[in-house]
Amino acid sequence: MTPIQGATGPSDEYVDEQYTQMATMVQTAADSVTTPEIKSYLTDWAAAADRLAMSQLDVSGGAEPPETPEEMLEVFTPINDAAGALGELCPDMPSAE
Repeated sequence: MTPIQGATGPSDEYVDEQYTQMATMVQTAADSVTTPEIKSYLTDWAAAADRLAMSQLDVSGGAEPPETPEEMLEVFTPINDAAGALGELCPDMPSAE
């Protein structure tokens, strides 16, 4: 079923919570590793995920959600780059693919 056919996706609150959980989970992973390169990539990923989560929550004085393609790239590029680098550094890491 598509949105035109009346399907609804997850609520904004649910999506916001998922961004927050991802940021927390990745930061916890960063805090648990000792390999500097892996820690750095995970920290970058967590920071970008946290920025996205905070912008989605529309906290007073917080960051605005990314709207333009350039703003979206600024948020999502570190996440994508970190995931790619971690995939190369840890080839046996579980993947969403």
